[in-house]
Amino acid sequence: MADFTCEFGFLKESFEIPSGPISILPVREHSERLSYLKQQVVSDFIYCPIVSTGVLDRDTGTFNKLPGTERGSDMLRMPASHTLTISGCTEDDPKRGAAAFLVHFIAFIYGTRLQFSDWWVDGKVPFKNRQGTDVGVMDSDVKEIVKAACLKWSSLPSNEMRAAFTNALFFHGKMLSTDWEWEKFLIEYIVFDALWFATGLKSRFGDVKHKERLRRAASEYRLCVIEERFKELVDLRNDLFHQCIWAERMPGEAGKSMSVAYAPWHLRRFNSVLILSFVTETEALESYNWTSLGGPLIFFDRNTSTWRGPGLL
Repeated sequence: MADFTCEFGFLKESFEIPSGPISILPVREHSERLSYLKQQVVSDFIYCPIVSTGVLDRDTGTFNKLPGTERGSDMLRMPASHTLTISGCTEDDPKRGAAAFLVHFIAFIYGTRLQFSDWWVDGKVPFKNRQGTDVGVMDSDVKEIVKAACLKWSSLPSNEMRAAFTNALFFHGKMLSTDWEWEKFLIEYIVFDALWFATGLKSRFGDVKHKERLRRAASEYRLCVIEERFKELVDLRNDLFHQCIWAERMPGEAGKSMSVAYAPWHLRRFNSVLILSFVTETEALESYNWTSLGGPLIFFDRNTSTWRGPGLL
C-alpha cells in the first residue's frame, strides 16, 4: 500500500479535510488562480480557449499559424484548486476509482464540475458554484458528508457498481455544461439508469418498466411518488430514445410546454435526492417535492445530521 496524491480543480471554495485517510487541501496559489479565473468568466461559465492549426519551424522553434484555422477548442484543462491524498491506497488506478468518486462527489455537493488538473474537460465549465445543485451545505459540514459518502461507495459489492455510481456523478455534473433541454434530459435519464444499477435497485427488482423504476426508486428512498409526472418523464424518454422525437417535435424546435421545459430539471432533482438519500441513509428526505424549482431545497442540519428544508412537504 502507498499514499496516492493528485490535484483537481477548480473549486472556488477553499474547503479542506486536513487529515485522516483522506486529505484534501487547497493549493497555495488558490487565491491567485481564483482571481485569474474570475476574469475569464462569461455568463457564469469558463469556455474552451481559441485554438488554431499551424506548422512548427524546427530551425527557429516558432509556431506559424495557418490562416483560417482559428476555432473554439472542444476541451480545456482547469488549474488545480486542491490537492487530494488517499493514505494507504490499494487501487492500481485511483483516478478511475476512489479519487474519481471523491472529485465528482465534491463537485455534486457544490453544484459544479471538477476534474483532475492534468485531465481534459469537455465543454464549458460552470463557475457559479451551486448553480446546479439542490444541496445547501455549509463548508464546515462537507467533511462529514464526504466521509459518509466514501464509506457508502466503498461498501458497494462490485467494481461495476462503484464505477456506475462515479460515472453517474460525472454525467450529473456534465449536464450543467449542455444547452439543449433534450440533451439535458437525455443525460439525466442516463444518470437515473446508472443509479438504478449502482444503488442495487436493479438486482432487487429486476428489469421492470421505466415508470415502475421511478416509482420504486421513489418509494425505496422516500421521495414523493408523483404518478402523472413519472408518466410524462417516461413518455419523453421513450420518444427521444426510440424515435429521436422531443415533445412531439424535432429536438431543438421551439413551441414546447413549460412542463417539458422543466422536465430535465425535475429529473435532475429526483436524481440529486436519490444520490443524497442513498449515501447518507437518512430518512429526513421523506415526501421531498422534487418537482419544486427555485434554489437549493435541501439543507444539511448539523445538529441532527439530517437533511431538511422547504422542499420537504
